[in-house]
Formats: sequence, C-alpha cells, structure tokens
Amino acid sequence: MDRDTILLNLAKARVSWPQFHKLLKKYPVEALPLLDKKELPVEWQEDLSCELEEKEIGYITCFSPLYPERLKKLKNYPYVLFYRGDLSLLNKKMAAVVGSRKATLRGKEFSYRVSLELAASGYVVVSGMAAGIDTHAHRGALSAGTTVAVLGTSVDVVYPKSNYRLFEEVCEKGLVISPFYPSTSAYRYNFPLRNGIIAALSEFVVVVEAALKSGALITARYAMEMGIPVYAVPGRISDVQSKGTNWLIKQGARLLDSVEELPVEKAVSEDNVFDEQGCSELEKSLLDLISSGIGTVEELAQKLNKDVNTLQRLLLELEIKGLVVRRFGGVYERI
Repeated sequence: MDRDTILLNLAKARVSWPQFHKLLKKYPVEALPLLDKKELPVEWQEDLSCELEEKEIGYITCFSPLYPERLKKLKNYPYVLFYRGDLSLLNKKMAAVVGSRKATLRGKEFSYRVSLELAASGYVVVSGMAAGIDTHAHRGALSAGTTVAVLGTSVDVVYPKSNYRLFEEVCEKGLVISPFYPSTSAYRYNFPLRNGIIAALSEFVVVVEAALKSGALITARYAMEMGIPVYAVPGRISDVQSKGTNWLIKQGARLLDSVEELPVEKAVSEDNVFDEQGCSELEKSLLDLISSGIGTVEELAQKLNKDVNTLQRLLLELEIKGLVVRRFGGVYERI
C-alpha cells in the first residue's frame, strides 16, 4: 500500500492530526497498516482514490510537492487536503478576511469592500464559507479576482446550505479545500481546525467583526502564535459584534478602519476605472436621483419603488466603482 493510500485511510477513519504526527515519530508511514488495531483502529482499503475520482474530488497529502509549505507552520498540520477547483491558488499570495456569522450591514459592506480591494491588488482572499462576513468576503473577492474557501465540512457537503450557489461559484472560479474525508458533516470541533488552516495560509488576517466567543478570534490567535499580522476593524463598545475586534486591538492587533489602510499596493489599471457606460438602467436612475440631491437609501427606494435591500447592494457596487460616496448619516453623493 503506497503512502497516499495509507493517509487516505487514516483520513477516512478520522485519525486526528496530533495522533498522526505522534505515530510518525515512532513508525515509518509504510508500517502503519501493520500496527495492531488497538493502537490504530483502521479498516484498510486499497481503492479509496477511485472513490474520490467518482465524486470528482481531488486530494494532496503532506508528502506531495504540491502541499503548501506554509501549512507546516502549524504544530499539527493536516496530513491530507481534499479539494475542488484550482489547486495552484495555494501557491499565490493570500490574505484572510474573516468574522462573525451574525454580521451587521456595516460589517458585510466592509468585508465585501476589503476583499474586493485585496483581490484587485493580486491577493487570493481566504475565508471559511460561513454565513455573514465570510460569505461577503468570498463575493467581494470574486468580483475582482479569486478566492479560497476552507471548510469545516468535507468538500461534498455545503454548509450553510444557503451558500450553495456561492459554493459552486468558488469551485468553478477559485478553490474549495478541506482536511476532512468526504461525507463529513458540520461537527462543531471541525471549525477550530479549519480556522488554523485559514491563518497558516495567509500573509495577514483581517477580522471584520467578531463577538468575544467568535471563531474568528481562534483564527486570529493562530495567526498571532505564528507571527502572522492581524488587522481588526474597531467598532462601538456597545456593539456585541465589535467586542471581539476591540479586544484584539487591545492584544496588539493592528487597527483597520478603512480599506485604504490595507497593507497592499493599490492596483491601478484601465480595468479599475469606471464610468456610467457600464451601468444598468436602474444604476443610471440611481445616479440621476443622487445628482438631484436625493441621497438616502430610503428616499431612493421610495422614488424608484424598489426595496431597500436591493438598492443597498447597488449603492455598494456604485461606491466600489467610485461613482458615489456615502457621507455621514447615510447620505450618498455623486463623485
């Protein structure tokens, strides 16, 4: 039995990463199938790679030259990664954008904008495919570049189910990875392991919003332990979803209160210059009303007979394109 097949069997049997590394200090990998089942309770199979091929799931092991060296900064790094999408993205420069599932509108907007800017500047944005901040990080990155989703489930289990379309888009245009064997559900103890991978892959980590018990703080802690810079977006002391980021700043995280303060060079090209020519009719109507002095989203929704959520999304896109700016009090102005 070759080494890759041995590691696939370990993953299917859910042998933990610490247990694998402990065994590796005592035995060569090739000797593991010979161990007593009391020491290593695995039902060994020869044809697991065929099972993965049928499901169109790729994999790499820690012995592969394609395995990202940066993951080995983790004390107990995953011995197998399963994937769907473009594996070469693991060799690109990467930055993490993470945060609360129960995100505020402000947090979602900032996550989208910061991820768009990172992607436009040549970074692959890494996040966890969770609801809230992670979802908007992936969407922002896809609007200007690409993204990697690190899952707390296997790559054939979409969680949350509401992200199915986003999941498929990331598989097609980016990369989805997981250390968990196919058919692994969203067990609570999987997510801290996922968070460590997100941190280790990244040059720096941006925490947009987080409560004091948020998983995003686990990602930040992993990053700090590995010497990876952490940026945190501050918020009001009364906001639950800002208590974690405010705490991170007290612990030494770098304060990030605008997209312009990102530690990246801005990408300047013709592709980044926008005008009204590429706008939809609804966007043009929005711009005309804003130019006439109608500036709040509520006023615009009333004039156009559209729902507020739809217009907020369009206004965010116009702001990103540099056609409008949001002033104090939520009033939009033409640029």
